[in-house]
Amino acid sequence: MKFTPATPYSNNRAENEIWQCLKIALEQEPGKAYLGYQPRHDNGSLKKESDVLLMHDEWGICVIEVKGCSLEQIAEIDGDVWQMRQPWYSPTMQPLQQAKSAMYAIVGEIKEYAKRELNRPYLNLTSNHLLALPFISETEWSTKFSNLPALRGAILLKEDLTPERIRHKLFDSLHSKRKDKKHLPSRSVQEKLWEFCKRDSVRENVAKASTEQDSIATLMREIQYKSMVLDKLQEKIATEVPPGAQRLRGLAGTGKTLLLAKRVAKMHYEHPDWDLVFTFFTKSLYQQTLELINFAYQDLLEESDRETESPNWNKLKVIHSWGGEKVGEGFYFNLAKACGVKPASSGDFESVCNKLEIQVKNIPQLYDAVIIDEGQDLPPSFYRLAYSSLREPKRLYWAYDEAQGVGSLVIPKPETIFGRDEKTGSLLVNLQGNYSKEEGGARKSHVMSKCYRTPSLLLMTAHAVNMGLFRQEGVLQGVTTKNDWQKLGYEVTSGDFSQTSVKEQKLVTIIRSPDNICHEFDRLDFQLQHIADPILDLKTFECDRTEQEWIAQEIAKDINIRGFAPEDLLITGVFGEEDFYFLQNIKQLLINKGIQAHHVTPYGEKGFRKPGHVTLAHIYYAKGNESWKVYATRFDYADRPHREGRTLLHKRNEAFTAISRSKAWCVVTGKESPVFEELRTCKQQYPEFSFKAFNNKTISLQRVTDDDGELATEGIKLPTNQKKLKVIKKKNLMSIKTSRSRKNNIRPKIKDKIIIQNNKSVIISD
Repeated sequence: MKFTPATPYSNNRAENEIWQCLKIALEQEPGKAYLGYQPRHDNGSLKKESDVLLMHDEWGICVIEVKGCSLEQIAEIDGDVWQMRQPWYSPTMQPLQQAKSAMYAIVGEIKEYAKRELNRPYLNLTSNHLLALPFISETEWSTKFSNLPALRGAILLKEDLTPERIRHKLFDSLHSKRKDKKHLPSRSVQEKLWEFCKRDSVRENVAKASTEQDSIATLMREIQYKSMVLDKLQEKIATEVPPGAQRLRGLAGTGKTLLLAKRVAKMHYEHPDWDLVFTFFTKSLYQQTLELINFAYQDLLEESDRETESPNWNKLKVIHSWGGEKVGEGFYFNLAKACGVKPASSGDFESVCNKLEIQVKNIPQLYDAVIIDEGQDLPPSFYRLAYSSLREPKRLYWAYDEAQGVGSLVIPKPETIFGRDEKTGSLLVNLQGNYSKEEGGARKSHVMSKCYRTPSLLLMTAHAVNMGLFRQEGVLQGVTTKNDWQKLGYEVTSGDFSQTSVKEQKLVTIIRSPDNICHEFDRLDFQLQHIADPILDLKTFECDRTEQEWIAQEIAKDINIRGFAPEDLLITGVFGEEDFYFLQNIKQLLINKGIQAHHVTPYGEKGFRKPGHVTLAHIYYAKGNESWKVYATRFDYADRPHREGRTLLHKRNEAFTAISRSKAWCVVTGKESPVFEELRTCKQQYPEFSFKAFNNKTISLQRVTDDDGELATEGIKLPTNQKKLKVIKKKNLMSIKTSRSRKNNIRPKIKDKIIIQNNKSVIISD
């Protein structure tokens, strides 16, 4: 038997010991063996990773799950669930279920390959799974778990790790399932199957098959396969179910939506009786969210059940944050009806939520968990309503994107949202620390700084434009400590933000931290790098019409020459006057060229993306979504405020959102304006950005990055002559007069935490 790799590549002592024993025991047997084999779905996402995969030419396929625990670390075994003691990486595990799931995933992938590539739709494969516990003896096991005889036949213990016993155990595990030998695959078919599995992952196979004609498609598959494999932190977040509130904050593209989708799917799978809600602000996220949750749920099922079982969408609701009689279910709409209140169908969403909170004193507890995506776009009263609607232990999980609040500039802290207990004074929702003192316990708050979606050049450019780092008039917003830059995934390699540095106009230099560089484009050894240029392209025009015509021509080249599919392309941007008609004109130009286009609007067809169609979307519908190539149009509007109180800061947040929708390429277009000079500077300086030092005294706002007691003043310029802050109670908020602040183009909102009352600064307090 041939073993791949010949030498184990990890430091896992249990796996290495099993691997060496198998090499000795099966050296003369016909077949192949793989360590850490990773079967994948057709789209490249990881199904289940197996510890050991054995493929015997005559016996069949066996997957071995290896656990290096001692007997003392196993507290109890109840069915498939093993309760574990410290030190162990998890309080529970399901090792036999892991082995079984990996076996089904591998067999499914092999059969799909045989059906598609070898024209063998009815491949006969014998398969089984085992669990190896190399550090537990038979005596120890029988003493503690003598009441579990059924497990004995599926487990390899310390005494089984001899050549004779391993061969005997493998043969016995497969012989009972072995079918007529006449119907086993021929040797030539077996060789092709074994060769297919040799590549260890689909990515290597795809890379070898690349040609000039399909290089773009190959490149996108390569990136997709890489991005779908979760790192350790992501895997932990996706699988943990904290017994209380938890916040995820981080950059766009760090995988927050995917992780929440995997978590809620796991919760629904393990607790089908729970009432769960997954809610969000952007209606165009319906399609993506449903697909992610369904995909994650199917991944948990046995292969034989995947065609017949799906989530119970009555117990797991995926709904918009508002809803209505015409648009259907929504969190607010459902809650208002449950409270016996007629739901509002129009108005400002914050005012609508505020009113419901005031009207209803006792919110009914309807749910076992509420998951909020796009938390940056929802008002504090929405959070309080969601929290009140929960049964104990109040599982409220929410995520928000750094610098992506296109409708709001402030992310309020938990104390501001939920307040304190009237009797004890303690925080009602405390996000400090862990839920368990034991190592590995669920954290109450996670900061995610690894961006998997967007190449570093685009991400750094988006941040620079968002903050105005290279803006001639000076920085608009930003973080002013090395620690806060680290939370955004950067290293400050030189300079500081001291008053002396600011006064002397010294430079601060930042780079993306090597640990936070995750995109395939950023790998030095990336073999398809030559296809990637230019990652960032800039083009300016004299008028809207020439911009629209050029974009339509480039889209036609993307599809007809460069190898993109229409659904790989997104047209969005920093919008201003008559943005609907701007996109409609591009859509018509595309139709004239024989290219189908889908304009996302609140009144059109549902779904953000349609097969065979280029997507056109206002930034408010594009946020939360992504695309391989993004056309960020009308970028000159990033230099000027817009109607309805859209400040320059809002426009810069829109600019950030537009660029960061890209998974690979971004084309920025618009009329010539100073922001294009900022973009050119980004391209010239990358991968290091050097800009003049600034701090809180040189800019009128400050980005709140954690619950550290900072004053949340982002987006609000406080009167220079007002130093004392008056504290008011939240219940008195509705009576506050705001006319003067409105004249100053300040939109007083509860979520802004600081408002201006009669020219006096006011902190909102619970």
